[in-house]
Amino acid sequence: MSGLLERWQRRHRLFRSAGHEAACGTVHFRLAVDPDVPAGPRFLTFFDAEERPVGQLDHQVCAECSAVYVASIAVATHWQGRGVGREALTLVADLAPGYSWATSRQSAQGRGFFAALAEETGIDFVERGKRCPHM
Repeated sequence: MSGLLERWQRRHRLFRSAGHEAACGTVHFRLAVDPDVPAGPRFLTFFDAEERPVGQLDHQVCAECSAVYVASIAVATHWQGRGVGREALTLVADLAPGYSWATSRQSAQGRGFFAALAEETGIDFVERGKRCPHM
């Protein structure tokens, strides 16, 4: 079993950010990436103070094409509206300054979220945008 764990740890580096104060509590983030697939899937998982997962941002980043693709973002109902999703996307944007952004199909709620975030950050989140050829 330890061989499987070691292989998983090599393939998925975990990063823990400092806690971020949301409107009603502290949330921290862990990013899992596969270093063998440079533009492969990345999973930024959000945790509350008790280490319970409260959301996840599934995305891809291609440094060669300076592109980010957001496949999905989900936040637990009781954490929605507290800035958790905004903080998650801001963290990714800080790691990819000047990159172009595309998203999967957006729900009505998602369109409002991305529109507000675009106004706040100046990033254009293109709905149903194309992924680069490396993704």
